[in-house]
Amino acid sequence: MDLAVFWSKKMEVVLFQASWVRRLRDELGLEGMSPVWSDVPAWYFWLRGLPGSYRLSLADAFQEQALEQTVTSGVFSVKYYPKPGDRFFHSFSPEETAAVQGQGFDLTNTPRFESQKDIPDGLFTIASLECTVNDQETWYLLSLDSQDTLRTVSLSEKQGRVIRSVPGWHLGYQLFERLTALHAFIFGLPPTRVALLREPGFESRLNADSSIENCTAEDLQRFNLLVLFNLQPEDRDTSAEAHFGERLQTEQGRVEMDLSFNPHDRSGPCLQGGRTDWVSRLWWRACQEEVRSGWPARGTEAALKSASSIDEADGRELGDV
Repeated sequence: MDLAVFWSKKMEVVLFQASWVRRLRDELGLEGMSPVWSDVPAWYFWLRGLPGSYRLSLADAFQEQALEQTVTSGVFSVKYYPKPGDRFFHSFSPEETAAVQGQGFDLTNTPRFESQKDIPDGLFTIASLECTVNDQETWYLLSLDSQDTLRTVSLSEKQGRVIRSVPGWHLGYQLFERLTALHAFIFGLPPTRVALLREPGFESRLNADSSIENCTAEDLQRFNLLVLFNLQPEDRDTSAEAHFGERLQTEQGRVEMDLSFNPHDRSGPCLQGGRTDWVSRLWWRACQEEVRSGWPARGTEAALKSASSIDEADGRELGDV
């Protein structure tokens, strides 16, 4: 199985079918989305309230055996292209801000097709997003990995100079929150479990010879948010909880939050306090009937598997919303 094609189709069915429902897009503040013409599956996103643009790209895909099941994962890089006037613009490095103001970017604040290969891969990256599904497709896990601050220090000067200080977690969560809500909409179900892990962060140090080394920074924090969907809530599939439990095992960090929810409760949880700040009400709102009106009724299994049935010769594309 070509895993790049597998994950491309999984993501496209979510974006293509969700684009039919304007009320959903309005609820999520999803101003636009478009496929990227590139060597790897990738998409651009524009969100209400953020002048910049996002790029989601498949970076890796793999399979592993877990509890006598095959588990398939896709790892996506998340990039954010700040726009001049964006309050985060000067948080990015001089190389990044120069690039977005150059001729290589177009009016949509995304790289021109012919300029993509000229932009170093490490620029603009703010987070990593991972999707995991078991072979029977009875559960689906999304996770976001980033730091509160992505800091790069240039050591070419005696005291060192901060040349990049990007709020990676905040920016990454904005896109992750919407993508998770889109999945909830397609599944017709809210999450059944959400957990947050925290561990010490690191800063990147740029040496005089242009080499980079990552060093632990006590003032920085790395977070990993896990969101689990049980797609057959009537069945007691222990593999979902077992896999989720394995992901909570950490040597350096700690579990900050681990909450379970009733999948039949579409009203959403009562969320108060800092430790639940990263559990979005949009993940429940997307399942409610007034949002789903106009959406053809279908089972969660059919919604997920339909991604595998899109014919490559179909010719359909995700257009701008």
